[in-house]
Amino acid sequence: MSGALAAWTVPAQVRTLTGDDHAAFAALGARSTLSSLQSDDTRRSLLSRGLVFGAFVEGTLVGCSAMMFDTPRSYCLRDETVAILPVPNAYLCSTFVLPSARGCGVGTALYKRRLEVLREIERPIVGVEILGTGTPFAVDEHARPGLRFHLAAGFSIGGYSAEPDRGPMLIRKVGVLCRR
Repeated sequence: MSGALAAWTVPAQVRTLTGDDHAAFAALGARSTLSSLQSDDTRRSLLSRGLVFGAFVEGTLVGCSAMMFDTPRSYCLRDETVAILPVPNAYLCSTFVLPSARGCGVGTALYKRRLEVLREIERPIVGVEILGTGTPFAVDEHARPGLRFHLAAGFSIGGYSAEPDRGPMLIRKVGVLCRR
């Protein structure tokens, strides 16, 4: 890649990652703060169990986002009761964009691609966890654009993550997916 990404005007090319992309996916995961992307076993599982989308700029993988299907994911309701994302479902996860590519539309392109696929592969419930800060419902500063995007796309806050980050768990039921 030449020059700083922040100055770039060519949109990222988003496509489904395959096993052939494992090395680039591993390199991106090594730079990520998300535990779901740091483990080689988890990355391989994401590639085999669901769909992983990659955003490329000048041939370099600068971001990724995944979705899995029929994952019984635990989360906490406002009253701290544990709930489980009902199956069948689509679970959206593991979105990461390199810091140098943030603010350039890469995350939005990845999110839009996931929503396009959701229109083709209907599931009655869709859940997405937004990275938190360790306090229930608190959102990591780098995850705020993702929160805004999903709320505008018809998701609502259903609770918070049972993971240590405790970020919001957004849920969308079929028929409430807005076009972005």
